[in-house]
Amino acid sequence: MAGSDASLSLALSPLLPPLRFAARAGVSRLKDLEPLVSRVVGSAKAFASGESLERLSRIESAARGFDNAPEDARKNALAALVRALGSLVQVPEDIAALSGGPGKLVDVKPTALKPVAPAGPLETPVQSLRGVGPAIAEKLQQKGLHTVGDLLLNLPRRYEDRRTPRTVAEAPIGERSFIRGRIIKAQEARGRRKRLEVLVRDDAGGTLVCIWFHYRSSMLTRFPYLSNVMVSGEVREGYNSNGKVMHHPDVELLGSEGEVQAGGDGSAGDGRSANARSIGDDSFGRVIPVYSDIEGVPPRTFRRIQKRAVDEYSRFVKDVLPPKIVARRKLLPLDEALREAHFPDRFA
Repeated sequence: MAGSDASLSLALSPLLPPLRFAARAGVSRLKDLEPLVSRVVGSAKAFASGESLERLSRIESAARGFDNAPEDARKNALAALVRALGSLVQVPEDIAALSGGPGKLVDVKPTALKPVAPAGPLETPVQSLRGVGPAIAEKLQQKGLHTVGDLLLNLPRRYEDRRTPRTVAEAPIGERSFIRGRIIKAQEARGRRKRLEVLVRDDAGGTLVCIWFHYRSSMLTRFPYLSNVMVSGEVREGYNSNGKVMHHPDVELLGSEGEVQAGGDGSAGDGRSANARSIGDDSFGRVIPVYSDIEGVPPRTFRRIQKRAVDEYSRFVKDVLPPKIVARRKLLPLDEALREAHFPDRFA
């Protein structure tokens, strides 16, 4: 919509994914809309004034009682909500169709809003980050991670040292370890559960069995015989107390000189398996952060999201301490401290 304010659009953007879902799957399947609208409108009011505040109130009123309403009442409420939303920001056509039946678009006359202070970069929605689509954004929001500022303040709960590999013999049962070796066998095994088994032998002659229960058959071709490989995960006791195994480890294939191969990962492609993706997230050869689990988002995927947020937005964090105190106490600038807290380098 011409004249719409960018900051208000950003503040209201969390409403678009559930509305798009309702347009695609039906209003009866939409859940927990009322608390979402209340939270989003509450945030958006900071960027609105005058007539736009009244329209925000109409959005909130339309959602009131939605979650417990019958389907016809839900349709009417959603139509009113979309019309009110469309009077403030540009609404995509698939969502606009909710305002008046199939194929009918919301008729909105552009109205100039009074200028308000623009939202800062730290208020950027998480979905603006590369690799964060609507599904992942929804899972992050369920954990209270709505903006890149939220991600910057979501500090690791511990760290894992992946700089020096252990041999299989040195790796304790029940602890996470980083092991380097060669692939001596890769096979699909059948028993009580179908699984993919990859046998890795280290330089000392110890053998580790890497196991995936959730995988695609094509994954078998990603583990060439005698390839150098790095694996990281929790070491468990093998079946019948025989040897050591890792379930669904992080994996990187190496070249003949020990360098990470582009595209040489052990991912299964279903989001629940090896969790090995691109080589740009520094998952090996450094101290890596371990964050609280987010259901439906593999740890390695979430590390990549956090790294993009830190790399692209930590520079916008402003120090609140006077420069004299920072210098006297020999403190790091806040942006640098956040980078070190997430991905230790200088103090690892």
